[in-house]
Amino acid sequence: MSSEPPRPLLLPPSLNGGTVTFGPYLFADPARPNRPRAVPFPHRNYGPGPLILHARGSFSINFTNALEPLPPALLPPAPRRGEPLPPAGQGLAPASDECGYYSSNLHLHGYHGPFTGSHDNIHNEWSPPFVSDCEGPDPSGPSPSGPSPSGPSPSGASPSSGIIEYPLPDAAAEPSPHSHWLHPHLEGSSSHDLAGAFSSPGAAVFVLGSPDSSLAWLDRPELSLPLFLSTFNLRAGKSRSMEGLAKIAGLDLSGELPAGTALPDGGLYLSSGAVYRPPPRASPSAAAATAAALLSRSRTLSNGLLEPAYPLPARLDPAGRRRSLQRLRLVAGTAGDVLNLRLPAAPAGGGECAYFELARDGVYLPSPREFKNGTVLLPPGGRLDVLLQCADVAVGDELSFGSAGLPAGDPAFVGAKSDVDGGGVLFSLRFVDAGEGDGGDDDGVSAAAIPELDLSELVPPNLRKLRATAAPPGEDAFEFDYSMEEGTDARGMKKYGVNGGPSNSYTACLGRTELWRVGSGRKMGATAHPFHMHVNHFQVVDVECLADDGGPVPCDGNTDYAVGDVRDSIIIPSPGFATIKFVPADFHGEGALAHCHIFGHEELGMRLNLDINETCSNS
Repeated sequence: MSSEPPRPLLLPPSLNGGTVTFGPYLFADPARPNRPRAVPFPHRNYGPGPLILHARGSFSINFTNALEPLPPALLPPAPRRGEPLPPAGQGLAPASDECGYYSSNLHLHGYHGPFTGSHDNIHNEWSPPFVSDCEGPDPSGPSPSGPSPSGPSPSGASPSSGIIEYPLPDAAAEPSPHSHWLHPHLEGSSSHDLAGAFSSPGAAVFVLGSPDSSLAWLDRPELSLPLFLSTFNLRAGKSRSMEGLAKIAGLDLSGELPAGTALPDGGLYLSSGAVYRPPPRASPSAAAATAAALLSRSRTLSNGLLEPAYPLPARLDPAGRRRSLQRLRLVAGTAGDVLNLRLPAAPAGGGECAYFELARDGVYLPSPREFKNGTVLLPPGGRLDVLLQCADVAVGDELSFGSAGLPAGDPAFVGAKSDVDGGGVLFSLRFVDAGEGDGGDDDGVSAAAIPELDLSELVPPNLRKLRATAAPPGEDAFEFDYSMEEGTDARGMKKYGVNGGPSNSYTACLGRTELWRVGSGRKMGATAHPFHMHVNHFQVVDVECLADDGGPVPCDGNTDYAVGDVRDSIIIPSPGFATIKFVPADFHGEGALAHCHIFGHEELGMRLNLDINETCSNS
């Protein structure tokens, strides 16, 4: 399928306190030009194109929850009048509690900013219009430290909408993390919100650097291709699929329609409330085959499209060589699967291409790092900025990117069943003639010596300081131990937790260096357990891969990160550990989280509530 590149929403520099309206639960309308076209998947909506922001002042999001009720056949019976609600499973709101089940909010993944009150607060709660008597956003909590929002003061919210305020530093004085994933994250129902029957993968958000920087050319629109990858997974994986997440959320699937049932509107019922609507003029046999394929394995959309092909400009340099340089800005908006992305070395018609890692999770490396083994791992929620540099290419040739399956060197690193779309094509880049133009080669950047770039000026000051901060002694490390009890709960799901129980808590002191050892000495299930921390990035200090008997083994399958990298989302070997250090900086309060980024596992208890305290000792 061919498509135009996604149309980013570039906000003007004068925004400063203005508001972007974003309703991630509004149903997609194929007639609207800003919605993806020809998407043969039952995503009820796809968020707007990538938001590209100028880092100055602040921006706001007007969140609207327009969910519609699930079919009655999928809901468990409500309790009789006077009876108590069924007990919630490890922090989950029962499905018969409409406020908890249908409510949601937004979280800006990777954002270093205030996370209480009307800011990036996972405890804020908005409900759709058909649900009443819900609490709405919680404006309480300590005032955030750090920069104050500019523009209008955050307002309260109706039960179905609210304003979220995101202060940003001025990039000319202070760079900030530049790549984010905006997605639902109401504590207790995020897995259902993100990947259930009302699937909303959210949107990619990019923050531009200072236009006065010597490296400002890295942000040129003509050199950047946003690639927002979102998964659609009906049945693959017990707690990673729509079916599993529906069970975690409390849905009763025993009375649902059989898969493949024809609906009056021409759609075919799939599973867990998802419906496939065939394109016009599709034959019944083709529609049935597609529906069966959707039920068979996980699939991934690129910018809301299935296997799109994007144009890749190639220019003639003064010597007559056709070159191309493109920044790929990938955001893995997946609810639970690791992606082992295949990087094609050269197009079929000849030429050569090289890939240079610029940044991970919105933080630039000190200098670009070349990928040489042809694959790179992306955890759920991970962001990757790559410069693709090609020479001697031919117009019309393509590079096809897709899943490489499990890592060849060490498939156990990501677990036996963690790779998205095993072997499938995700998107392609097709070389097109960009013309000679003035200067012949786009001011020479297509032939730039990428490995020699010094990116250190683009790193946020607090993370430069983190890299230079000594780690506490290893014996002082806090053990963040993924745990799993024997047996299953009443829904047939595994009993996940952290340090022996579901949803435990931890207090960190503002300004004090923390050392954590994250992981488990034993394998838990067939997947690895990616780790994500809210508010503050961390630096990887050490990584340990273990055999099933507990003995050390090389981490040959780890193309996700190296010791010394600064991240907010990483894959934890299974079994094994990653030791990280971080400094809670600038912002404090209750509401930060550290959790497994397989959302089903987080909902089942594999998360730690993090209280960043400004009054405790930071010695």
